Amino acid sequence: MQSWHGWIVKRGLMKHELNLAVLPAIISVMSAFACWSADVALGQGSRSDYERALSFDKHTRDKVFRERVNPHWLSGNTSFWYRIQTGPGKQEYVFVDAVKGVRTSGFVPPPVKVLSSQNDIMA
Repeated sequence: MQSWHGWIVKRGLMKHELNLAVLPAIISVMSAFACWSADVALGQGSRSDYERALSFDKHTRDKVFRERVNPHWLSGNTSFWYRIQTGPGKQEYVFVDAVKGVRTSGFVPPPVKVLSSQNDIMA
């Protein structure tokens, strides 16, 4: 079995002269690899980064409103209502008639026993 050193010497790859025509290509490949490996190494967060990310919710709670609509479709599937948070501890109910394209604020949702299905119950 031939060693790596013997294989390289046999093919003339250990010459002391450097072909200057390939030098820019070698430098480019090495630079690209160095940048790529630095990005990969920097992409891994530290423990404190993960802890900070997990605590993000408590820093943004009660600062973002009207960000979500969870529709509660009524029987016939032509209208629905939803509750939206408008401020800290404040909410508003909205009724939407999908056929007419009308949105009405200040809607009072029906009592739970009147609702047609489990999907109509507020989450």
